[in-house]
Amino acid sequence: MATDTKFNYGWVSFIGVFICIFCTFGIASGTHSIYNPENMARLGVSTTEYMAPIGTFSIMTAIGCLLDGFLERKITARGILLLAVIGDTLGFILLANSVDMTLVWVAYLLLGLCNGFAFITVFSAITDAWFAKNKALMAGIIGFGANISTTLWTNLTRFVIDSYGWQASYYVFAVTMLVLGGIGVLLVRSKPRTIEQMIWYVPGISLDETNDEKKRIPLKTVLLEGFKNKKVIIALVCTFFIGFIFNPISQSFTNVMAANGFDSVTIASMLGIYYLCIAVYKIIAGIITDNLGIRVTLMSIFGFAIVGLIIMLNAPAGNNTVGYIAAIILGFAATATTYATACMMMAAVPRHDYYVGMLSFTTFLVSVCNAIAIIAMAFIYDTFGSYVPAVYIMLGMSVICLILGWFFSAGIKPLNKAAQERVEVAKA
Repeated sequence: MATDTKFNYGWVSFIGVFICIFCTFGIASGTHSIYNPENMARLGVSTTEYMAPIGTFSIMTAIGCLLDGFLERKITARGILLLAVIGDTLGFILLANSVDMTLVWVAYLLLGLCNGFAFITVFSAITDAWFAKNKALMAGIIGFGANISTTLWTNLTRFVIDSYGWQASYYVFAVTMLVLGGIGVLLVRSKPRTIEQMIWYVPGISLDETNDEKKRIPLKTVLLEGFKNKKVIIALVCTFFIGFIFNPISQSFTNVMAANGFDSVTIASMLGIYYLCIAVYKIIAGIITDNLGIRVTLMSIFGFAIVGLIIMLNAPAGNNTVGYIAAIILGFAATATTYATACMMMAAVPRHDYYVGMLSFTTFLVSVCNAIAIIAMAFIYDTFGSYVPAVYIMLGMSVICLILGWFFSAGIKPLNKAAQERVEVAKA
């Protein structure tokens, strides 16, 4: 059977997912720290009081991630993205009208749940279903879009707040979310109708599942079978530590660099570079994972974390060069927040239906750890007047992840090589 050379709708679906994630994940979860000083002063609350709903945002993200595996089977990935777009729009409208912490709490509960819906489980599931090879690269490109969005909005948000006020900036978010996100949802198709419609399809490659809902393996069975896989267990342990490290980096970066004597405008610029580097390294990590293997990806990410945290802690006041170097290296490291976990699960559980279910649970675990870490870091700051102790904790966990990642990746082949071997076995 020859490969179909006609235009493949999978590319349209891929563009749709890119647009959705550009709006939902990029805007909704990446710009919180910019608002922190204004909102704490405006509402007259302490760091711990204000960071509590942001920590709860991560808890709700965890719940949304856990629901993804179930919802994907009921309303498809496209339906999940629709819920995320509508919910995020409402969340920003609530924040625009917040005069006390009540609406802030409600808004972050809603935004967190929708962030979970549009988290890596959905776009990884779509790319895994549509692409026969280069899966990690294509997932990395969508992740790139999320972080490019955050980079753009990090700088634009500061401009809008300074020029028109905090309320106007929230309304800009809401309109962008509804219009662009809605267009993305219309373009998305969750998976090809037949295996031959996969992009880069080669006869012999199999999804190892059926589109027949009645014949699909129950989610409970997927999870129980998954936990019997030693690679999955190691990946989950790594995930546990990743959740404590990488999402709080942007929060700690803002506060540590401020304590080091850098002004807010410079820090905002550094954060823009930080998010840009997350985006760029997701594509690089995708190429590495597909062609060189997950071990190289993990060692580079956790190595960057160790080096970047050390540089951040020792960045001298006024030395912007060192500050930007820290932002760049930590940006490369923070790829692990949404990417290393997906690559580990993709490598440990190659079967598509098992992959979606296990990734749903994995992202749930990451988000729970994020919530605990964010609140704990705020408590440490209020207790000691510094984020430095929390950064040292993240540094130690990065070393643990480096060691665990080495053992996890033993014997795991590059994803493209594994796909090619499946074709050769099928032809034999």
